[in-house]
Amino acid sequence: MPNASKVFISYSHDSQEHMDRVLALSNRLREGGIDCQIDQYERAPVNGWAQWCTDQVKEAQFVLVACTETYLRRFEGKEKAGTGLGGTWEGHIIMQELYNAQGKNSKFIPIIFSQQDTSYVPVILQGATHYELSDPTGYEPLYRHLTNQPLIERPPLGGVKPMPSRKVLPPQPKLERKAHEMYGRVHSIYQPLYDDLGVLENSMKSLGVIYENASMMATITPDEIHYVELAAEPVGKARTRISQFGDTDTRRQLDEICQAVNMMIVAGPPTAGIGARLISGAMVKYVTELREKLGKLGCK
Repeated sequence: MPNASKVFISYSHDSQEHMDRVLALSNRLREGGIDCQIDQYERAPVNGWAQWCTDQVKEAQFVLVACTETYLRRFEGKEKAGTGLGGTWEGHIIMQELYNAQGKNSKFIPIIFSQQDTSYVPVILQGATHYELSDPTGYEPLYRHLTNQPLIERPPLGGVKPMPSRKVLPPQPKLERKAHEMYGRVHSIYQPLYDDLGVLENSMKSLGVIYENASMMATITPDEIHYVELAAEPVGKARTRISQFGDTDTRRQLDEICQAVNMMIVAGPPTAGIGARLISGAMVKYVTELREKLGKLGCK
């Protein structure tokens, strides 16, 4: 049920126009069932204006503070002597009540009649929600506040709904076996090739010696040609293994080596120095790159 609250409007007599705005607001609130009081309804309070102002602030459920430049000056006690006594007095009472409440405020509500008056809200009230009444839509939120009729009602709190927990998944041995089997297949193909690296390195060193001899003489001997054929045998074995696995890059490297060997054999002793130079360079590249590749795959 809506509440019929008791309200007092604290304001300053800036101008007749401003006083008329305050009177119109008070009349509208009273028409809406709110017991609103302003000084314009009184001629001469029996106990005097000071006591009347004090009683109105203390007895009201809500005090609307109409903020203007003049009101702020009087609220802060900065008005010249003898002027605006009522606003100055009400400012002292409001500040004292807030002081006694340790700054907690549910009673004093700033209102403004123009956007520019926003800057004249007293510091002590700037934390409170203010209402701008120059906007035609501004009255309804104020009226809802004063009559405890929120636009949006908070729904009742429901019960906590139980949620199913996630079931713990069992170990996945099959995936682990598949990974192990894949590693085993790779290792079975590349490990023998890795083992041949020692043989290939020795062959490369021997071919380097042949190359050095060929650089001093125009030819190499038939025995040295035969040694080259023997040195190339591990290359042929590796080429077959790589073909089974489908490693096209390494297969291409081995093809280059085999072509260099065949070139040396076909050319024969007169130009064997060139062939030795080619196969020696190709095997240096092959051994270096292959050692790195097989090492990444776990070969030792």
